Amino acid sequence: MFQYHTKLDPALSPQDYSSDEFFERERLRMFPRAWHFACVSGDIARPGDYYATEAAGVPIVVRNIDGELRAFRNVCLHRHCRIVAPGSGHRETLRCGYHGWEYGGEGEIAKIPDGRSFKGLHAKDMRLGRYRVESLGDLVFVNLDDDALGLRDSVGELASELDHFYGNHRAVWKWVLEYPVNWKIIVENAVESYHVPVMHPSTFMDYKKEEHHDHRLEPAYTSYLDIAPMGTSLTERALRTLTSLTAREVRFERAKHTHIFPNHLFDYREICSLYSFVEALGPKQTRFTSVGLLPNDIKAPLITRLIQEMFRIALTRMARKIMSEDVGIWSDVQRGVEHSEQPGVLSCREERVYAFQQYIRSATAGGAES
Repeated sequence: MFQYHTKLDPALSPQDYSSDEFFERERLRMFPRAWHFACVSGDIARPGDYYATEAAGVPIVVRNIDGELRAFRNVCLHRHCRIVAPGSGHRETLRCGYHGWEYGGEGEIAKIPDGRSFKGLHAKDMRLGRYRVESLGDLVFVNLDDDALGLRDSVGELASELDHFYGNHRAVWKWVLEYPVNWKIIVENAVESYHVPVMHPSTFMDYKKEEHHDHRLEPAYTSYLDIAPMGTSLTERALRTLTSLTAREVRFERAKHTHIFPNHLFDYREICSLYSFVEALGPKQTRFTSVGLLPNDIKAPLITRLIQEMFRIALTRMARKIMSEDVGIWSDVQRGVEHSEQPGVLSCREERVYAFQQYIRSATAGGAES
């Protein structure tokens, strides 16, 4: 059921989707305390592997040190050059491409070319900044704030559910794309169903009845669980059969979509799980990462692996189709909010958008901006 039964007034203004000032408030007050998706474990599977990316605009590198994952600031202590370029690589030490300084597994300086010219430098006392790393199955996350709650602690009772649907799964795709839109437009598109009949007429088709929505609006997340009874269509019979062949434990028959604030999107059922990270690069620039995962612990693996592979192909096609349908509207929304003269309005079907906007408004309010 819906939590609200009247129209809702937005908590954000149209200008909050393009304003440099509002983006700075988000960047300084909200994102540094959040968990950020870094990579999948396959990117750093072997000791010596590394993956370089950014978290809240800060260059970071995640390393596999004898099976332990460690994250460091990807900035040389010498002249501040980014040590390694974005993406994956393999080295026993990280080597800066500017002057050749190298760093070991603790972030310590391992080598300084022509070290004699730095007489008086106490190199043993210098370390790269180190950050916290946590994993959820194949998904690897980094936090820049030592005082922030742990990844699982931050979502409370939801942690066991995420471990069930992501903890023993393997990534079967990772897509990373950038779009010239505000990050909140992408998140809001993902958490409401009001657009479904217009944007997804052949995939999701029409609205679901209110009684088939289990909406939860919590301080750290919102979720939607589809509780409609399973039907007798060919698709639903196939899903039921695949679930019975695959899952050792069935928590719910259909799918659940969870948005962990501010920018993590989880979409899961027993036979597959999807994860998306919506990363704000600027007021009107967003990096969108999508990861598809399948469970490892399945019944009758010799038979089910082949069925899983067939399902993976179908799932990939479906995910691309749905994504292309949504992407087509994002730029129109971005253009519109930049020129809107009124605040808009939200329906009950958009109450997860309303809860998200309230979170953003609260998280960016008050405090110093430096």
